[in-house]
Formats: sequence, C-alpha cells, structure tokens
Amino acid sequence: MTVSNAAPIAPAGWRVEVTRRGKYWTWRRGSAGNRQCRYGGKFETLPTERQMAYARNRRTHSRTKRKRKAAQAVTAQTQRVTYHGRGRATDIAERVALLPASEDVFDVER
Repeated sequence: MTVSNAAPIAPAGWRVEVTRRGKYWTWRRGSAGNRQCRYGGKFETLPTERQMAYARNRRTHSRTKRKRKAAQAVTAQTQRVTYHGRGRATDIAERVALLPASEDVFDVER
C-alpha cells in the first residue's frame, strides 16, 4: 500500500480535523449541535504540512491550557464567600468565614 502525500481535497463546507490525540483525522462541518462528521483516515495519510501544523498547534494550545488551568487554580483559592439575599449567609460555616477573627478586630478613630 502506498501512502500519497497529496492533500485531501475537501468538499465544499467541510474541513479536516485531527482526532483521538493525533491518531485519526475526520471530515467535519457545522458546529455545536449541528455538527456532522465523516471518517477521513489515519493520521499518517495526511500530508506532511498538515501533520506539522497539527504538531505546532498542539504545542501552542497545550501551553494555553496550562496557563488557563493555573489561573483557574489561583481564582479558586482567592474566591470569597458570597452573601445570599440581604447580606445574610445561609450556612453557619459561611457566617464564621465572613466574620473577622477576634484578633483582627480593631477600633478606628474618626
């Protein structure tokens, strides 16, 4: 079996997407709930340029995912307890978290 290194010719409106962590590629069109997909072939059958583009994009997006994940971890640590209703915490644990510790209380002169 000979593998052609020619680019697959996309029918109108269809695009090539790599799936299964770079194992296969598929024809795709549409988005969200209106998405259609057809099997394209193994990753090795894609042209070299497309394989290189996939590797380049994978590095870029993995770097973005790492940054996003780190930012989400910081946000989760710094999130404050929110009030429910008219400034009342509904749970006793929330009330304790909202009240200052006794050593943190100090007088302010006006």
